Amino acid sequence: MKIRISMSAAILATVLGLSVRAQGQNTFTGFRSGSELFELCIANSTADSYCSGYIAGIEDVLVAGNAVNGFKACFPGNTSGISQNVVTIAVAYLRDHPELRLFYAPGLVAAALARAFPCP
Repeated sequence: MKIRISMSAAILATVLGLSVRAQGQNTFTGFRSGSELFELCIANSTADSYCSGYIAGIEDVLVAGNAVNGFKACFPGNTSGISQNVVTIAVAYLRDHPELRLFYAPGLVAAALARAFPCP
């Protein structure tokens, strides 16, 4: 469990570090908005791998049993192969809810996954 949480923290730190470098700044300026993440996810470029990594980082935190912005998701016992589905689910949620995109992306991704993989 500690290894899983440490790995989640490492992935999230990497994602956040990429966010800062992409903006050309030396300080952390906050999480991406849903609009920013959505634009990266629909772009046909290297931003697509950033999108997948960002969403996978949120997924990893949820798989470890942690809540993100109060949202929890309960994934099926065998999680192998669901990462691409998770990206599709999150991007579809952002696409279908443009009125929510002004909020921070981590909470929106977690909301999408909690909706798709509800806990009993």
